[in-house]
Amino acid sequence: MENKLDFLLNANIGIYNKCEVIEVFGFNKEKKEAFNIFTLVVFEKTKQIEIQELLTDKLQVFKGQKNISWGIQRRIVNIDIAKKLHKELLEENKYQIDDPLNIEQLKSMVEQYVPPRESMHKNIQLNNLLKNNFHNGSYILEFFDEDKKDVKFLLDNPTLLNNFSEKVSEILPIKIGTLSDRLGNVIFQFPINSIKIYHNSIVDRTHVEPQFQGFKIEIIPKINNFDIKNLLIRIYEDNETIQRHRLIEVANKTTKIALDDSFGTLLEIIDKKSSLLLYRYKSFIAKYMHSNIRVNEPQKRVFNLNGKTQTIDQYTSGNQGAIKLLNGGKISYDQNAIETIKYDSRGIPDPNTAGGIAIISEGSIYNCINGVILYPYENVHPVNGNIMGNASYFSRAHFYNDKNVLCNNQLILDEVDGIRIKGSTFENQNNATGSLIPPSYGLNSYNSSFMVGNYEPTADDTVQSTFTKHDYGIYATSSGRALTELIS
Repeated sequence: MENKLDFLLNANIGIYNKCEVIEVFGFNKEKKEAFNIFTLVVFEKTKQIEIQELLTDKLQVFKGQKNISWGIQRRIVNIDIAKKLHKELLEENKYQIDDPLNIEQLKSMVEQYVPPRESMHKNIQLNNLLKNNFHNGSYILEFFDEDKKDVKFLLDNPTLLNNFSEKVSEILPIKIGTLSDRLGNVIFQFPINSIKIYHNSIVDRTHVEPQFQGFKIEIIPKINNFDIKNLLIRIYEDNETIQRHRLIEVANKTTKIALDDSFGTLLEIIDKKSSLLLYRYKSFIAKYMHSNIRVNEPQKRVFNLNGKTQTIDQYTSGNQGAIKLLNGGKISYDQNAIETIKYDSRGIPDPNTAGGIAIISEGSIYNCINGVILYPYENVHPVNGNIMGNASYFSRAHFYNDKNVLCNNQLILDEVDGIRIKGSTFENQNNATGSLIPPSYGLNSYNSSFMVGNYEPTADDTVQSTFTKHDYGIYATSSGRALTELIS
């Protein structure tokens, strides 16, 4: 009978030639033996040579544990080594590449699909332990330590576990403390990289209000013998009162799916031959979007549009238009994802319409050249006339550009005040260079005030705001007006 590892390797879900093995281990000085704290074996397509290295300079100490130290070892091995590891774990409950690593009795779990980070409609904690689980997601085979005798000293001391987790996170992009039930486990990860998937909304823009009509899905095989006709697209549409399910046979690389409306649309791509899930994505799409802005008294404002300075009458509003992207909502593959301004019939931004609220809470802007653009707006209290902060905020928002899509500005603040950014990630993986390539900005601010900080639902649970791989993570300029940036 074929074991699950061979089944996944033969199922055309990925292209692999090596494995990266990450061993977070403890060392018992009295017993003089190493034991497993957490091990991840990732199947990869890589040009790396086979290596073995200690990522910690030396064995590290646990505060208050004089007989136990810890370290992290990284290896690149050929796939046969990973097969041997899996077979011995399955048949002998043994883990050994060179010197043995002590493990408890481990239970083999069924294969599990873990959706990618950027398609999550909620936080999937297991992604905190996996490597680069982007795009299509991964399958995992997990060996579970149910007794956890070797790691009990960590489980019994949450402060020690949290400090240990933070030190590990300084070396590896994982958060081992958020999944203490995985301590002592061994996980084999199989990233799904045999196909590349693009999907866009089909929108009818001939109406005054643009209308959503469906999806266009493009599937590009990266394996020569991949039979695209073996795929099945599965669509769920549901809210509290409506549930609908559709199955669509894939005939060629591009599939158009007409939908008359969309509430919470879950899209899955399944391999009919293996019955494996190759992709899952959940989107929240509004069929119509309408902003209602009521104007009050005019005031003189100065705008900079397309390099030209214009002075016009700007109106405050008693009722700002607002767009909210919540609970896994996602905008992807647009030139500009969200703008708080209206374009005239010539396609030019009309500064008389500037102003509006943009709120993203656990939503994402994915592969858009420009993410959110907040245009000049002065928020005046309708009763006392006091200037208030803009009501826009970003909480656990995720801005992401992969290597294939140019990143210009993920968030632009143009003369707005009081913008709050908490526990949000700004990440750019596109490294295109050249004289015609503009620089990339995570947050680009002009004459604005903002706060970048942590999201802290409880005293023990903190989500940091991060900026990764931009030319300028945060870029703030001022023409002389008061400017504040509070960053924690």
